[in-house]
Amino acid sequence: MKKPVVPEISPAMFLGFRPGAREHTLDFPLYTGKQWRYSYKLRLTNTVNVQVVGQERVATEAGIFNAVKIERTRQHSTTNPRWGTGTFTTDGVYFYSPEARSIVKYDAENVYGAALHIELLKFEPTRSSW
Repeated sequence: MKKPVVPEISPAMFLGFRPGAREHTLDFPLYTGKQWRYSYKLRLTNTVNVQVVGQERVATEAGIFNAVKIERTRQHSTTNPRWGTGTFTTDGVYFYSPEARSIVKYDAENVYGAALHIELLKFEPTRSSW
């Protein structure tokens, strides 16, 4: 069976979101003011600073959720004739819902103006067995 062909860098990866990655996207317990930092290598070393900034009600196609608002800044430095020289930044905000036990919304934009919007499309709460 052939593996599907996936571009080496997808638009989501270009903006610093790597589904299935094992970074510290969430670092429980989450509380306002909590900060953490991690790095990962994808051709270049990326440094990510994360901070929990509060709680908000956030609307998605799946509904409205009480969520923890988390701001994320990813930076990498490069010297490249094609992309230029300097430090490049992608700012993002994501929302974690304890009810859904998931990130329900993510928005990011990089220094080139490329934007990424991901949100939960459907949610069915689990039913209690008692």
